[in-house]
This record gives sequence, structure tokens and C-alpha cells, in this order.
Amino acid sequence: MDSIEQFYKQKSKHEERPMEEKLQGRMNEIHLKELEAVTEKNARSQGYSYIDLKSFPLPQEALLTLSKDEMTLVRTVCIFRTNKQIKLAAVDPDADDFQKILHRVKEDNPFQTIDLFMISAHSLEIALKAYDRIPKIKEVNRGVAISEEEINRFQQEITSLQELNQKIQAISVTDIFTLILAAAVKAQASDLHFETEEHEVVVRMRVDGVLHEIARVPKKLWSKVASRIKFLAHLKINVDMIPQDGKFVIGVGKTKIDVRVSTLPATFGESIVFRLLFSTGEQMTFEKLGLEGYAYDVLLEEMEKSSGMIISSGPTGSGKTTTLHAMMMRLKSAEINIMTIEDPIEYELEGITQTQVDTKHNMTFAAGLRAILRQDPDIILVGETRDSETAETTVQAALSGHLVLSTIHANSAAATIPRLLSMKVPAFLLAPALNVILGQRLVRRVCQTCKGEATLDGRMIERITKELTPIKRLLPPNVNLEKLVFWKGKGCEACHGLGYKGRVGIYEVLKKDSEIEKIILSGSLSEYAIQELAVKQGMITMIQDGLLKALRGVTSPEEVFSAAG
Repeated sequence: MDSIEQFYKQKSKHEERPMEEKLQGRMNEIHLKELEAVTEKNARSQGYSYIDLKSFPLPQEALLTLSKDEMTLVRTVCIFRTNKQIKLAAVDPDADDFQKILHRVKEDNPFQTIDLFMISAHSLEIALKAYDRIPKIKEVNRGVAISEEEINRFQQEITSLQELNQKIQAISVTDIFTLILAAAVKAQASDLHFETEEHEVVVRMRVDGVLHEIARVPKKLWSKVASRIKFLAHLKINVDMIPQDGKFVIGVGKTKIDVRVSTLPATFGESIVFRLLFSTGEQMTFEKLGLEGYAYDVLLEEMEKSSGMIISSGPTGSGKTTTLHAMMMRLKSAEINIMTIEDPIEYELEGITQTQVDTKHNMTFAAGLRAILRQDPDIILVGETRDSETAETTVQAALSGHLVLSTIHANSAAATIPRLLSMKVPAFLLAPALNVILGQRLVRRVCQTCKGEATLDGRMIERITKELTPIKRLLPPNVNLEKLVFWKGKGCEACHGLGYKGRVGIYEVLKKDSEIEKIILSGSLSEYAIQELAVKQGMITMIQDGLLKALRGVTSPEEVFSAAG
């Protein structure tokens, strides 16, 4: 009997605990309901919207708007964020500290509407716990920091881009991403491609204008790598059926690299491409760009004018924007107001007012240019002349006493005039507005560490001789047209085995004179006639400029003909 009584006593004790826990849980639930009810009543009386975050989805990109210290101190959380709208929720929206945070968020996000909500202290706890669950990543201005030690470690382990693939197979997801970024930074890559295939993801890197396959990531790891990329770029992690655009910053020592991220749905998953914009403190000069001789002299002369158009033409990736920024840095002074409208702003320039195109808010090139004209500018940069409205507004600006710099997609300097006329720009306006047109391409520099004399076939030598004969006067004294010597890189550690390291521009500069003006006024669309006149006035063509550089060992004839032939 005693054993039976003892059994029931122990059983009742065990049953008491869950009963107590249930009772306590029930009391807590009642307390929280009362708390939410009081908060909702206070919100209504003070004119605020109320929200309970208990079952509200909290996107990572929204939570990261404020630091955890700010959230805790001001008792505020960002619960929703898009390009058009931000939602802030606070325990006390009337508090002075909250008003300071609100003011800062408005300044940082001038194009977003901001909605305010009141929440309970319990909802704030929910948000703080959600913040703690976000993967810990070292951040630099909403970006990722790669230490110099990590870069050096990877460089010691991997001496060529080809070895990346072997290394990737044996490291963690976090290290895969850091390794690829470190390699891209070290190689000064302009673009990084993650291209999904059926069983794996191909990683390619664009170095000096040429894509190189550097790795293949197993498909089973791709979802984690893609999520990490999206997290850094503040993109929606659970969205993969529509394109998304974002950005983050890489910090390497004291160097800051802006990374633009683009995602695109593809057959076997999302394709992701990075554009890396290196913000070095080095000022780009005409000499470093490769402007020299006739092109250099004409451009300097035309830049001294107070009005008119200077246009740089070429395909995407030919260095047009870099050339115009070098012009602005040369023109910049305390007495001159320089303003730009760009898409995107690739280089942040001190002392120059730069405006970003935002088509979602009707800030197009044409609309931005019209607004700039009301800001008393002396010099205006229009990032790209891409449509009739922008073209005509640019021409009008040049005729109204402003020096206007712009770019256009055209195959040569001579082809730019027919291109502008095809955009319905009246010939009688274009003729007086135009000052000078640059045609340009980028070619790879021969690696100076491993360069050696190149052997060219007869057809190549014949083609080179034909191009150089009209400009024999410009050849160095020691150069003999009958025995031309050129150079090529053999491949070494300094150039990652590619034989090339860095790029340089090759240029042609078409200066408007009376004969060119007559052709424009006639409305002729013959770029060949324009080219012939320009050569007669002394223009050195892009191919000729490139071959002169090749004779000095700067680049190779193959690069010149590939880029401009």
C-alpha cells in the first residue's frame, strides 16, 4: 500500500509542473494581449497606426536600416523597405531621440515615403531577436570587409587564376565567396559572372576586357552562395523569378570598391553579375589614359572654349566615361560650376555636383539636364546621349553658353554625326553646337615583366605597313617600315599568366572645321566622307594611334585590330 501511495504522490508532483507552466504561459498570454490592447489604444489616441510584430515578416534588408544599438536605445525598428517606401515602428514615436532618427532616415532616403507605426515593448523584443538571427558579416558602409591578411593568405595559396577551381572544392561556403572576391580584387577585374548550368555554376571574371573562366561551384552549394550575395546587396532572398538590382561595398585596407549586383532568372537558376568600381585616390590624367600627340593637342585646345559639345563615342566598355571624368578633373576650379547627370555615378568626384538618373521617379537624362540648366552651371556632363529628347536638350545647352561633355554609342568619331542626325537633331543646330568628337577603344597593355619580341605573319605585317605609311612622319626615328618590331607577353605571375596587364586607350579626334560643318548642314549621313575629310585635316585614326603604341611595346597589333579593326 505504501508503495502505491508513494507512486501516486510522485505522479501528482510531476503533473503539477506542466500545470504550473501552462498556467504561467496562460497568464503571460493574457498579459501580452492586454499590453497590445493598451498600445493599440495609445496609438489611436496619438494619431499613429498600430502593428503587432508577433506574426509580421521582418525582412533582413529592412532590419539592417538601423544598428542594433540604435534600435535598443531609441526603441525603434525598420519593418519594411523598398525603393519607394520605408516603414518605421517605434515604442514612442513622439520621443526626441526617435525624431532625430526619423530626420536622418529621411535625409539618407530622399526618394522614399516614410510611414510611422507604434509598437509595444514586446514587439520590439521580437525585432531585436530577429536582428540577432541575421548572419554575422563584417560590414563596411553596408558592405563586406576583406582584410589584407585574407587577400595575402589566398594569394599565397593560389598563384594563378586556374588554381582557384581546385581550392574552391575544399573550402566552406563563406570562404568560397571571400576567395572569389579576393581574386577579383587582386586581378582588378571589372566584372564577375556567376552563370548557372544544369549541374554546376560557372564563375567567370572579366580582366582587362576579356572574360576568363576561373571556377566551377557545385550546384548544391549555389543556393547558399546566392543567398549570401543577396543579403550583402540588400536584395530579396526569397525572390528568384524576377530581375533584381542592388549594391554593396568591399573594403580592402583603405581601398573602397563599389559593387553593383544584377540578378536574372535563367533556365537552371539565377544568373548573378557583379560590376566592380574601384574608387582609388589616384587622379586619372590624359597621359595615363593614352591621349597623346594630335589627339592630345586638339582636345586641350577645344576644352578651353566656354561653350559647345565635346562627345566621346565608342561601344560599351570602351572607356568613354573615364575619359570624360579625366576632362572634368582637368577643368575643375573654384571659379567654375561643374554638374553632371549620370547612370550610374561610377566615380565620386570632389568639388563636382553629381546627379543620379532615377527613371522610377522620372529623373531621366533629359529631365535631369533641364533641371541642371536652372542651377547656373558652366560645364555639364551628360552621362549618355541615348535618345532624341536628350540629344536635342544637350545641343540646346551647348548653344546657350555651356560647355557640354557627353558620350554616345557609335563605331567611330565620323559615325557620331550621322548617329546624332538620326536622333532627329536638326542639322542647323548640330553644326554650330559641335566642337570635337573622340572615337575610342580600350586595348590590353603588354605585360612589361615578361614581354618579348613577337613574330608576326606576312599578312599582318602587310596590313600594319598599309596603316602606318600615311603617317610615316610620326614614326620614331629608329623605326624602319621595312623591318617593324613588335612585342608580346609570355605570361608570368605578375600578369596571372595572361601576357597582358592593364589597359590603355587608343583614340581618334575629329575636330569640326568649315568643311565638316558643310557636310553636317547638308544633312549627309555618309560617315566615309566625314572620315576622309577628318584624315585630310590631320586626324590620326584609332588603328594608327594603337599601332604607334604597339611600336613602343605598350600593346600588341593583335589587340589593336581586334578592338578597332
